[in-house]
Amino acid sequence: MDDIYTIDILFPEGSSPGHEYKFVNGGTYESTPNRALTIDDSSPTMVLPVAYFENRDPADYTDIEVMVHFRVDMSAETVTDPYVAGSVHPLVWGWDAGWNDSLRLFDDGMHDDGAAGDGIYGAHIWFPPGSYRYVEYKYTTDGTDNEPLPPFENHSFELGDAPHQTLPIDLFGSLDNVVEKALPKDFKVDVSPNPFNSAANIRVKIPKTGNVILEMFDIHGRLMANVYTGQLHQGVYDFVWEAGESSSGLYLLRVRAEKMEKVEKIFLVK
Repeated sequence: MDDIYTIDILFPEGSSPGHEYKFVNGGTYESTPNRALTIDDSSPTMVLPVAYFENRDPADYTDIEVMVHFRVDMSAETVTDPYVAGSVHPLVWGWDAGWNDSLRLFDDGMHDDGAAGDGIYGAHIWFPPGSYRYVEYKYTTDGTDNEPLPPFENHSFELGDAPHQTLPIDLFGSLDNVVEKALPKDFKVDVSPNPFNSAANIRVKIPKTGNVILEMFDIHGRLMANVYTGQLHQGVYDFVWEAGESSSGLYLLRVRAEKMEKVEKIFLVK
């Protein structure tokens, strides 16, 4: 079977030459405007060119499964039940059709959404082979249709031919995207001010996701503080070390990130 369907229709003598028509699939009419037919009675037979249902060419559908990475900045919103909705399966307009967990958004640092709790929510959605390429979508913070986009407008994108596709970070309530800062490619540690009086600001640039440990030692090698221990994604992070009752002098900050390590000299002056 080639999925091309045909029908022969006999128009009796005296029929009007002009007609409008649509195709129906499973009881659903095409949503496109009516098609037009003008009968050419110079021949008893007339063959129309092949038409595509909904005017969708086979090239408008994917050949492979595509994983799409959605991200949205909801940092200015109150978020209770976040999802992404849309026009192409597996996306649905969930406030009408109901939600499933595969469409839920997360801000846990585990869905390529950046740092946990930063207000950037993300999800990985798998579109099966044969998906219509032109996708409209929008977000919800509470499971209802509450993203305030302009009337009759949605976010949109086109499914490509690569197995993975990452969309720009959307801004909730806007059709504009968030301007992303360039991610660091090198491991770097900066401390300011240095010398410092009571608190040192530590900026760490992480070139790849991994476990990171920040530790402060005195000049004798004794551990003074564990500033941070945990997993960080590629990005730039700021920490503060409060010297407290520590005495003036030289201190050593050691930062370890997977197989990378840096030691910075810090001077406390009181």
